[in-house]
Amino acid sequence: MNKKVILITFVVLAFVISLVGYFFYSVNYRQHIYRDISQNIYVSNDWTEISIKPDIGIEKNIQEVGIVVPEARFSVNRKENYLPNGTVIGPEVEIADKTGTWYRLRPGSGTLNDYDEQSNTFSRKSINFGLEVENLPKNTRFVAVRLRSDMPFSCSKIRWHDYNMK
Repeated sequence: MNKKVILITFVVLAFVISLVGYFFYSVNYRQHIYRDISQNIYVSNDWTEISIKPDIGIEKNIQEVGIVVPEARFSVNRKENYLPNGTVIGPEVEIADKTGTWYRLRPGSGTLNDYDEQSNTFSRKSINFGLEVENLPKNTRFVAVRLRSDMPFSCSKIRWHDYNMK
């Protein structure tokens, strides 16, 4: 009888621990929603418009569009993004909702890696742009994104990021 109680207690305890672990995993995992919008885009001084199919919506508190520019770097001193040849890039990004209203996205964060002490730069994995408009209705759906830049460049990916801060 004593072994049976210990075994049942162990099984119940293992189940409860697994359930709590799954809950914390799912809460943290669902903090971020990523969706690739497009790949291999050439950005010039003319607007390049990309349809988003299926459309995307607001599910979390913060929305960003990230562009991945291969081998781009971020200068800590100049606070600028630049290409391997030294060309400074400052893209503009906008996103359109279903009504056709375009929202300018503000330059924001990005993913930085591989700090180089000599040049005081980081490798820039993505350049992110966030919505300037606050309190858009949660049912807002976005159908297109457009980009342009005074200095042309290629980006390997455009990605939607919808998330909550932890």
